[in-house]
Amino acid sequence: MTLIKDRRLSRIFIFVLAAAILLPAVDLFIIIPIYKNLVLRNIEDEASRTTAHISRMFFPDGETALPVDIIQEKMAAEVKQLAEDFLLMKIKVFDPDGTVIFSTDAADIGTVNTQDYFHNEVARGRIFSKIIHKDEKSLEGQEMTSDVVETYVPIIKDSTFVGAFELYYDITAKNAALRRAQLLSNTLPILFAILFAVIAIIFLVRLDRAFTRRRLDEETLRELAASLEFANKEIATNHQKLQGAFEQISNLIQEVSTTQNVKLRYKNPRLVRCYQIKNCQQKDCPCYGIDPMRCWQKAGTFCGGRVQGAFAQKITTCKDCEVFSKASSDPADIIGEHFNNMMHILEVSQLDLRESEERFRALTETASDAIVSTDSNGTIIYWNKAAEELFGFTSGEITGKEITLIIPERLREPHQRAMDRYLASGKSTVMGRSLELTGLRKDGSEFPLELSLATWK
Repeated sequence: MTLIKDRRLSRIFIFVLAAAILLPAVDLFIIIPIYKNLVLRNIEDEASRTTAHISRMFFPDGETALPVDIIQEKMAAEVKQLAEDFLLMKIKVFDPDGTVIFSTDAADIGTVNTQDYFHNEVARGRIFSKIIHKDEKSLEGQEMTSDVVETYVPIIKDSTFVGAFELYYDITAKNAALRRAQLLSNTLPILFAILFAVIAIIFLVRLDRAFTRRRLDEETLRELAASLEFANKEIATNHQKLQGAFEQISNLIQEVSTTQNVKLRYKNPRLVRCYQIKNCQQKDCPCYGIDPMRCWQKAGTFCGGRVQGAFAQKITTCKDCEVFSKASSDPADIIGEHFNNMMHILEVSQLDLRESEERFRALTETASDAIVSTDSNGTIIYWNKAAEELFGFTSGEITGKEITLIIPERLREPHQRAMDRYLASGKSTVMGRSLELTGLRKDGSEFPLELSLATWK
């Protein structure tokens, strides 16, 4: 898991971490070695002064070779004092060939230093030093019991290398002090670096979380804006479709109102062939092989493995069918198909009404009794042949006229009051009874008649 996700903060975090690591590293690998080198150079300077002092004491002027006998005799007597004065652990004197001609350790006398540093560095007039820690071996292979600086100082007479001093300085105390200083100088920067890194990490992590939350919020806002834009486009598209559907349906309604043509339908481009969608093989189904049609309005289809009823019986099931779903997948088409269903119901109702009227006419036109129908306003709307013969008016003459035209004038006012009471209360004492009244013919003559009244809604 990435601790810091933001790239800019990640770079800052890496820089802080590098700085926290670099600070003690600089102290460890640069400052401390420089300090040790300064200590070494200081000891070399001190060794140069020491050897200069010893040379003046034991080596006569003008000699171009080291007087071995004099050195051994005089130095043996003075060596203890020299060691105390100059804090020396050990003193050696070499001739030009590297042979030890004097040493505070008698076992070293007569041994030869064959190391490259002696012949390539010291013999050429350069001081050579090295810090030897406790339990490490010296340049000549001797194991040290304390921390020392082993220093070789060349002896030059008239520009000629005549020998060298090897001085062992005990730096145990200095090293201990140096280690304490090193520990202190390392600990403080490390603690400071750790503290700085922890504070920086906490700050960067919190800042990264804030950036992440802000980025997530921005992404969420962008997603919401994109969703809103898409929704607005979809709403605008659906609005246009619905507007088109409303205009089309409004025009259809206007046309139906004007022409009384109940066969008009909303044109739906998404109609499908139900027998193909259903993979139907019922060839005697009324929808089989027909161009895209509204099978849910057809009676006698074979949906569901059985013969279906008329529209009113099957529409509840059909509206959940995939064929109807495909045809009404668009909001505008849903409205259009509801309009078509309404027109289908209206067409079926009109057909039933026409058939009922034809049956009514077939019965009334052959009846021997006069049959007259009026609306609630008393306007004549039907007049059969027997009524034509009885009253003398043809159907064309009387249809649309007031019923009072065939009522004597003295009876018209009582008739109107009775009609008003009936229309107000819906109750009548004469409905369903036979009444003996007086009728008025076209020629103005009156005649007795027997009247039976009935109503329907």
